[in-house]
Amino acid sequence: MHRFPDNAIRTRLQRTIFCKVTTWDLYNETTHKKQTRNAQLRHTPQSWHLHVRFPLAALMIGLWFGLGIFTGILLLYAHQQTPEYKHRQPAHYIDVDVESASLDPNGIGPFTPGTGYTYVIVQVEVENYSGELMHLAPVLQTYLTDDAGNRYEMAPDPIPNPLMAGPVANNTKREGALTYNVPTSAHNFTFHFDIDSPLKARISRPLTLQ
Repeated sequence: MHRFPDNAIRTRLQRTIFCKVTTWDLYNETTHKKQTRNAQLRHTPQSWHLHVRFPLAALMIGLWFGLGIFTGILLLYAHQQTPEYKHRQPAHYIDVDVESASLDPNGIGPFTPGTGYTYVIVQVEVENYSGELMHLAPVLQTYLTDDAGNRYEMAPDPIPNPLMAGPVANNTKREGALTYNVPTSAHNFTFHFDIDSPLKARISRPLTLQ
């Protein structure tokens, strides 16, 4: 039977024991590091987490608010840049602008409003952008209403520069004054322009009397 020399056996045993001890030391060292790190995390104050999370949340909220303000400014700028026909409604084919409205309690010559009444003179501009010919008839197509719902038709008053009846070509304007006889007790007037044939439109403009 083959036998190893005693020195060889002793050397192999020493190496085996050394490897096992070294492996055990490394295991203990790794375990100790993990336990130390876990203990440090368990004893970390909660305020540290709050210091990290709160500034981040505040930053996100600030970004959202900033984006909303920027969007609002853009929309306001776009609205201000809208051309003069911004009052047009999609279903309408003409545009009516009230340039001024004033009271005239005297009239001209024999044309007077009468006792307890006054004239309301409305200066308007009518624009036809329908692509068709428009037939303008202010006596039939315009009237005033007050805050009580009363309706007032045009009155005969030979004022300068009246709004004349007649055809209005496409992409052209016509302006002039209209007169309405209303009681002095009436308030908060609204100007109405209604046209039915061949174009259709219902336009209302509140009046600010000067």
